[in-house]
Amino acid sequence: MNTLRKNGFSLIELMVAVVIIAILAAIAVPSYQQQARLNQEQKLKSVLLMQANELDRWRARQLNYAGFIPSNTTSNLPLKADNISFDYPSNNAWYTVQLVTITGSGSGQTAVSLSNPRPQVATNWVMLATPVRTGMPIIGITSRGVRCQSKDTALTALKLFTDGNCGTGSASW
Repeated sequence: MNTLRKNGFSLIELMVAVVIIAILAAIAVPSYQQQARLNQEQKLKSVLLMQANELDRWRARQLNYAGFIPSNTTSNLPLKADNISFDYPSNNAWYTVQLVTITGSGSGQTAVSLSNPRPQVATNWVMLATPVRTGMPIIGITSRGVRCQSKDTALTALKLFTDGNCGTGSASW
C-alpha cells in the first residue's frame, strides 16, 4: 500500500492561528496606546515642574516674572515665534504649552504673555498644556501651587488662575 504523508498545516489551522493573534492584538494595542499617553503626560509634568523651578529662580533675581522666556537648554524645547509657548515633545507634539501672567483685577483680569513688555510687574504665572491629540487631558500649573488636569475643553489660563482648579472632572497631580 502506498500511504501519503502529510506535511504542514491545513488552512483551518492557519486561520485559527490568525484569529488568535488578532484577538491578542485587539487587547494589546489599546493597552499600549494608553501607556504611551500616560508616559507623555508624566514627561510633560516633569518639564512643567522644571520650567516652574526656572521661573522661581528668575523671580529670585528679578523680583518679578516679567521678561521671563522659557529656556530651551534644560528641556531642549524650541520656542514658537511668541517666545512663550512650545510644543511638547517638539518633534511629534502631544501638547502645546503656553506660559502667561494674569494682570488686572476683578472682571478686568486678562492673560498676558510674560515676554510682552507691557506687564511691568508680573507677580504670578500660569502654564497651561493643551493637548494636540484627542483623548488627552489639559494639564495646568500655577505660581499659586495649583497643579491639576482635566478633560474640560473650556479651561483657559485665566479660569485656572481665578478658580484655582481645572474645572469639572479635574484631578490634582
